[in-house]
Amino acid sequence: MGRGTVGARQALVLGLVGDARRGLAASLNAVSMILPSTAGPVIAGYLLQEGRLRVPFFLAAVLQLVYLLLYAVVFRRYEPQRRRVPGDPAGWPTMIGKT
Repeated sequence: MGRGTVGARQALVLGLVGDARRGLAASLNAVSMILPSTAGPVIAGYLLQEGRLRVPFFLAAVLQLVYLLLYAVVFRRYEPQRRRVPGDPAGWPTMIGKT
């Protein structure tokens, strides 16, 4: 949900699809982030105009919960593979999604 995870989400999505569908997956991922950014101010303006100041907070909480549940359902079947990165002195494992 946060902007700080855009790169990780993009890498995850592109790692889970085949080469032929990577362009479509990248486009859908970008649209899924742009649409809420454009609809949010319109909805917030309406709610502020109506004096419903609590609704955005409850709505955000519900949407966050739905996001977490959908994430768990969709990515439950994907088990990340681990590998060591050559040249990494600490030997940190790197996560690689199955393709």
